[in-house]
Amino acid sequence: MNSTSFRNNIQKLKYKVRARTRIRKLFSKFKIIYFKFNKIIFQRKVFEDILILQTYFPQENPHGHDNAEINSLLQKIKSIVAYRPFPISRQENKFELWKVCVSAFGSSESKFLYDKKGYLEYYKKSINSSFKDKIKYLYPSIKLRANLAYTNYLGQTFVLAPYLKENRIPFIFTLYPGGSFGLNNYISNFMLRDIFSNEYFKKVIVTNDVSLNYLLENNFCPKEKIELIFGGPIQFNKSQLNPSKKKFFSKDKDTFDICFVAFNYGDNGISKGYDLFVESAKKIVKSSNQINNKIRFHVVGNYDDSVFDITDIKEKIIFYGIRDSIWLLNFYYLMDIVICPNRPNVHYLGSFDGYPMGPEQSLCGVAMFQADKLNINQDFKYYKKDEIVHIELDSNDIASKIQYYFNNLEELYKLAENGRKKTEKLFDFERRTNKIKEILILNAKN
Repeated sequence: MNSTSFRNNIQKLKYKVRARTRIRKLFSKFKIIYFKFNKIIFQRKVFEDILILQTYFPQENPHGHDNAEINSLLQKIKSIVAYRPFPISRQENKFELWKVCVSAFGSSESKFLYDKKGYLEYYKKSINSSFKDKIKYLYPSIKLRANLAYTNYLGQTFVLAPYLKENRIPFIFTLYPGGSFGLNNYISNFMLRDIFSNEYFKKVIVTNDVSLNYLLENNFCPKEKIELIFGGPIQFNKSQLNPSKKKFFSKDKDTFDICFVAFNYGDNGISKGYDLFVESAKKIVKSSNQINNKIRFHVVGNYDDSVFDITDIKEKIIFYGIRDSIWLLNFYYLMDIVICPNRPNVHYLGSFDGYPMGPEQSLCGVAMFQADKLNINQDFKYYKKDEIVHIELDSNDIASKIQYYFNNLEELYKLAENGRKKTEKLFDFERRTNKIKEILILNAKN
């Protein structure tokens, strides 16, 4: 083959490559146009007044404060509906080491239907049958429009925010402690700024002064867009509570009962202080025959005897697993103290829990022994010293305070009753949900 022939063959090959490249580009453009056209033509359009977007609702075995709050809002607002979204994720290069923030929220339709069936079965005698039609699955094929959306937790809101923007849905969210919210955490800060810069963001509800001050001091959000509703929703309503059912040690029962109630999020309960609960229990059992014969320790949550060594107290401790609200209500009337030694900065930098962690127990006359490393109580602004016992993150401190109140029962039960009355005011479920209802309706109209 001479050089002229070779050059001609090379030129022909170049033409073929260019032609194929053009064909691929045209096909790619055609494919994009086709899918966009298909989305426009075949996407079902749905309009709602106010919608709740929540991954963990409904639940097969309903429990927890999210479930209680959503149930209440579904009852109070005629035009509100609750959607569980299809799996939605949001990838950010910044979050390679922050897996909780890039995981998908939402679920498959089959999981939603399974959970909804269990939910409706659980509530078949206690809720309005119309709830069935107010709990929906958000299919990818739905073009959703609404006057307002309501969701909660920082991580979930961050992932849902682009979807809400794309569909031009104004939104409000509750910034609970946890859920990817961390103080002085640059990833949490990035998410906050991203949400607050979204043109469809309307308001944020915070549950404590620490969160409020953090947003204001760091110029995340203007004050007029922040609502403070102290505390959080609880599982019990006033009609369920009956303080006369409270049982007292040495009067109605022979045991002095101390409980620990928390979920284990894969850290052996370290963030909730479960290790401190076990350590203080061991020290109390070893310290005195008098208290040793009478004391019992109770653990509610996904814990068992394999989490920590409990050999020294195995005859004194009982594990119950995860329980529903009806069981818990009757259980709490038997308890004397709830121990809440929760730690900040365990799950990630700046992570923390709400305060107090035992309001449901308090409403049943249980004395709250609560850690408060971040001063969420604002130097006893909310709960006074005769309404709650503040504990250090130290098993010696916890054990000594338990022993003191074991020897001073009158003082303990007076403190528990004072705490119960204060909790009734601060955690008034109707007041809280009515306030949220007011915020949602007002912003939906605007």
